Amino acid sequence: MRFLNYAIAAFLTFGMAQTGISKENEPAKLMVNGEARLHKPAEKMMVRISVVTQDANSEKAVSDNNVKMQKVIEALKGVGLTQDEYKTGQFNIHPRYSDQTIKGYEVINSLSVSTEKLKLAGDLIAAANRAGVNSIDSIQFTVKDVRAYRAEALQTAAANAMADAQTLAQATGVKLVRVLELNSGSAGESFPTPRYNILSTKSFAGDSTPIEAGNVEIVANVFMIYEISSTL
Repeated sequence: MRFLNYAIAAFLTFGMAQTGISKENEPAKLMVNGEARLHKPAEKMMVRISVVTQDANSEKAVSDNNVKMQKVIEALKGVGLTQDEYKTGQFNIHPRYSDQTIKGYEVINSLSVSTEKLKLAGDLIAAANRAGVNSIDSIQFTVKDVRAYRAEALQTAAANAMADAQTLAQATGVKLVRVLELNSGSAGESFPTPRYNILSTKSFAGDSTPIEAGNVEIVANVFMIYEISSTL
């Protein structure tokens, strides 16, 4: 038993010594973070519009909705959209209750538009409004190849991080030895997303709606850890 106690004590002592050596041999580090924000002109527009109908009879509610949606589709074709630039986004039918009794039905049919014809934005909104759309849920402008711009943003962010590391090393009199760790944060995009509701846009029924695409912002972050040493 005494031998076992000695063995455990020796093991713990050796482990503590190894830990101490490990900490002493751990290299000095410099941590930097680089960020990049690119602003690119919008190249693509995505619009979501909905037709809502209500009736005491479910079949009548669906029939009315189909008629209105067909008018909306014809209106979109009329402003210059092709069939491959729009598709059904969502179709829902659900009962309307009053005092736990079904009083009627509501049908919601949404259409998703994706097009590179940015100049049609105003005409599209006005035409959809005139055709009977109840809600213009969202308008988003983005770029065609997001991944390519993200790669550019990451390269710029990495270059910014390395430049900061060089500046700090020179200012503090240390030498950059090597990169120990390299991580990229989430690269994403932000874009202008104007939202409209027909209740507040009745004036758009006659004329084209003024909508500017603006720029899309692509953001990237890079985190780097350098091993450093004294220049002396």
